[in-house]
Amino acid sequence: TASACAAFCALNPLALSLSGAVLADAPFTLAVLALLAAAKRLWTRTDSPLWFALGAGAGAAFLLRPVGLALPAALAGALAWEGRRREAALVLGGVVVELGRFAGP
Repeated sequence: TASACAAFCALNPLALSLSGAVLADAPFTLAVLALLAAAKRLWTRTDSPLWFALGAGAGAAFLLRPVGLALPAALAGALAWEGRRREAALVLGGVVVELGRFAGP
């Protein structure tokens, strides 16, 4: 039921029609839910380069809404807390690369 509720909220026609013009809430929510689902699947893997891609996705979520910076910070903090510094660095590296692409020259 939680997935159905999230899909309903993220795919609400009214929110979708306004999201491109005014609101970034629906795409941001969809991005965060997808990133959290990916993080849950990756959590037991230690050698996956997908942590970098997850960080890049979190950087893209930050570009949708500035509060999105909390997601990679929390992921990297939780990984570092568990002693998984390599994965934490990969997440933060993905964020830096993603934000660097839009920083301009």
